[in-house]
Amino acid sequence: MFFPIYVNPQSLKVSLTKDGDFQVEVWPRKSTGQNGRWMWGHQKAESDISLLEARLVKRRGEYDIFVRDYREREGKERTRKFKTIWDAKELNTQDGTQEVKALIGSDAMPYPKPVALLKDIVTMGAEDDSIVLDFFAGSGTTAHAVLDLNKQDGGDRKFILVQLPEPTGRTDYPTIADIGKERIRRVIAKMQKGNEGKLLTERETPYDLGFRVFKLATSNYRSWAGVSESTPQAYGDQIALYADPLVEGWTAENVLYEVAIKEGYGLNCEMEQVHGIKGNTVYRVADPDKGQWFHICLDDALQPATLKALDLTADRLFICRDKALDDKAAANLALQCRLKTI
Repeated sequence: MFFPIYVNPQSLKVSLTKDGDFQVEVWPRKSTGQNGRWMWGHQKAESDISLLEARLVKRRGEYDIFVRDYREREGKERTRKFKTIWDAKELNTQDGTQEVKALIGSDAMPYPKPVALLKDIVTMGAEDDSIVLDFFAGSGTTAHAVLDLNKQDGGDRKFILVQLPEPTGRTDYPTIADIGKERIRRVIAKMQKGNEGKLLTERETPYDLGFRVFKLATSNYRSWAGVSESTPQAYGDQIALYADPLVEGWTAENVLYEVAIKEGYGLNCEMEQVHGIKGNTVYRVADPDKGQWFHICLDDALQPATLKALDLTADRLFICRDKALDDKAAANLALQCRLKTI
């Protein structure tokens, strides 16, 4: 970031190459006269040379380089230029305390960041369709800010919040994660109430008011525990325990998500029960981002009528439990579709 920029004294345009028009050599100097550095590197300066211009600083008797900053960029109008020091009253953490207390009726979270602060940060650092990640979610101010901004400008920003279940020592909100979840629910409920009684044409631009909560948990698949004695009987007894590889107490929702993740689907995948099928419960799992989907049945046994109703094809993925099929049924089904078993 220390290189010369050449100035045309007549037009005040600049160039990175010295020639007949660009003769005045300018280096990055501090006001003290010491060597400094440009704000941009050589490659950035070359690509955005049209935004650079020179001005004669009379008190120093030399040229300096400035960047033209436009209110509108790429067809979008910028609301304001952010300051270096943020000392506005609404950015005080005391405001954050009052916001949380007003929403959840409790002072469970001392001095959280205020919504105005996070709205400024999101506005400065994200587009109106960005995914905003907060790895230390706290009371959920980031989600509150994203929802507010989407309501204001009709944006399609999404948020991902991550928070360890740190204990608070309280009975109403035992962990910090509980505070964040309740806050987001109440923010959404407040926004939904604000639209009650309005005609569709009178409402603000439609925006998504949903969120999902996931907890890090152990797998629904049994892990191999090993044997205490290396004997055929011990191995046989242990293998018998794994005739069904799912752990005791598994739930369909948890298994569906784990299978979806193993298939490369995102956590925003959509799951719905397939209606019109008797004898089995079948789910359709779809990833809207990938444009892909598959059928899955977690029942102990598969009915022939179920497979007929699904009208499976050779390129369609179908997943079921291994115990639901005998060898003959598995072989036949593998010829009809892409079969995977748990």
